[in-house]
Amino acid sequence: MNVSNLNSTTLQNLVPLMEKKEVLAAQLARIESEITWVLSGKKPGKSPRPLATPRAAQARRNKRGGLKHQIITLLEKAGPAGLSAKEISAKLKVPNSRVHVWFGTTGKKLPGLTKPARGMWALSA
Repeated sequence: MNVSNLNSTTLQNLVPLMEKKEVLAAQLARIESEITWVLSGKKPGKSPRPLATPRAAQARRNKRGGLKHQIITLLEKAGPAGLSAKEISAKLKVPNSRVHVWFGTTGKKLPGLTKPARGMWALSA
């Protein structure tokens, strides 16, 4: 096939054929992977569970007392109106339950921590 002899009609006829070829190549790749799964005895789509999840690895890297420092800093900036646990968790990008547990355990030991309203937390001066 000589490239210099191609015209627009030939190219228009060639495009659908190339698209069909790509679809068939993808189907062939899927069939080959299924054959590999059958021969290996493993179910498709099942991958082994990783040893440590990224979230667990992240939790190990945090310094001790890091959440306390971040929450206190946010409450100091918020002033006497305070913040809700949901607002704090959104700003710190941590699960809401983690903030609630922190207030129930560590937070209750802090002398300046008060509840100005239901679900709100503030630092009193």
